[in-house]
Amino acid sequence: MGAAGAGACLGGILQWRWPAGSIQRPPAAAAGLGLCLSALAATHDSSLAFVILIGFGVCSATVLCSASAAVQSFVPDSLRNAAAALQVTIVLGINPLGSALTGWTIEHFGANRVSAILGVATLFALAVLSLTSGSDRFGKRETAPNQSSS
Repeated sequence: MGAAGAGACLGGILQWRWPAGSIQRPPAAAAGLGLCLSALAATHDSSLAFVILIGFGVCSATVLCSASAAVQSFVPDSLRNAAAALQVTIVLGINPLGSALTGWTIEHFGANRVSAILGVATLFALAVLSLTSGSDRFGKRETAPNQSSS
């Protein structure tokens, strides 16, 4: 857990220092999450697992920072604080459910198998998302019809 936390801190610093300039960074970070999970399932060396967990933390922070930035850029200025608060509430509220489900799954199937399944599922979901959604829908901030663009 400490390695993933250190990676998340590093990822947050990297996001602060070099903000996302394109829409490709979040999918790349999500692919990194899937690859890290799959690699973690295949390793039994603790020092290699430490490095993989640092990468996992960097990718996690990148995905979460990018999601937060996307929410703030797509929402009208008057609703930005409410949208950010709702996003944080949802993420923090769903965490215990995800932790319990992950623990139950690991208890029944084993940590390596579950890590591999989650890694492949992440990569599969990313592939489906990239094939089914047009790239023109992401990265653009649209102005509501009743707002002037002056």
